[in-house]
Amino acid sequence: MSRSDGNDVIVRVENLKKWFPIRRGLADIVMRRPRKYVKAVDGVSFEIRKGEIFALAGESGCGKTTTGRTILRLIEPTAGKVEFMGRDIMSLNRDEMKNFLRRRAQIIFQDPYESLNPRKTIEDIVGEPLEVHGLVETKQEKREMVSRYLEEVGLSPPEDFIFRFPHELSGGQRQRVAIARALVLEPKFIVADEPVSMLDMSIRASILNLMLDLRDKMGLSYLFITHDLATAKYIADRLAIMYLGRIVEMGRAVDVIDNPLHPYTKALIAAVPVPDPRHKIGEIPIKGEVPSPIDLPSGCRFHPRCLSAFEPCDKEEPQLKEVEPGHFVACHLY
Repeated sequence: MSRSDGNDVIVRVENLKKWFPIRRGLADIVMRRPRKYVKAVDGVSFEIRKGEIFALAGESGCGKTTTGRTILRLIEPTAGKVEFMGRDIMSLNRDEMKNFLRRRAQIIFQDPYESLNPRKTIEDIVGEPLEVHGLVETKQEKREMVSRYLEEVGLSPPEDFIFRFPHELSGGQRQRVAIARALVLEPKFIVADEPVSMLDMSIRASILNLMLDLRDKMGLSYLFITHDLATAKYIADRLAIMYLGRIVEMGRAVDVIDNPLHPYTKALIAAVPVPDPRHKIGEIPIKGEVPSPIDLPSGCRFHPRCLSAFEPCDKEEPQLKEVEPGHFVACHLY
């Protein structure tokens, strides 16, 4: 995969892996069977440029959320390298993590209710990062900062919200609070883990537009994790499709969706519902079920489900290569 000019890259991920060990039973230990692993992320590489929205998409269980959390070292990686703003974050100690990474990179979680402390007011939830990092000295300073960022995310006037608890807000308002909490430290990079999937359809567009406005206003870069290709096409500059821990296709979002190359990408797009009662759903070009991430198929991981599989697919794993300018695919058909 070609590398961009280092000056415009904020995040560079190289061969990232995260394997979760499977607990062994007594018989496995006695028989000295080798330990097995869930290979959630298994050799992922990509770059995110300054001011860019880079989307990761795929089925549930493909490893996209684990990738996002591992990049921020919320989960420790098994192998690989992650550079953030030119620094190798895998080498950071506890203090460096707090002073460098946590100040400049944040995450927005999928469920805005589960990610907010139900016993704290909105003022305390949004203001907690300021206290942890020692950025405010008085309660009045904290209130002013919290009010400022509540207004930034559309919760205005802030006086109507700062004394409320999460259960007193709607789902969209809770997610705006979560976004305000992520922004209050003025980060440069945000991992957005399916930030609209738990929201009503009527307010998803407003949250997406808010994120786009904040990107332009604050110079943010996003890793946007989603299973919704329509959302990915709307918000993302570039898009990567994941399957069983690997990236199988990557390029500009419009190119990947309008001109898919990998059979898996084509199957995902064919499964997207069309809001037209006259539209007839055709046959989805895929077969079988997702294999276990513990016992991965040999060769191409998609070949047991692929209708285009041929001889090398079950023996040799394809590598991600550029088949069109800026458009990469891991498939023996190309």
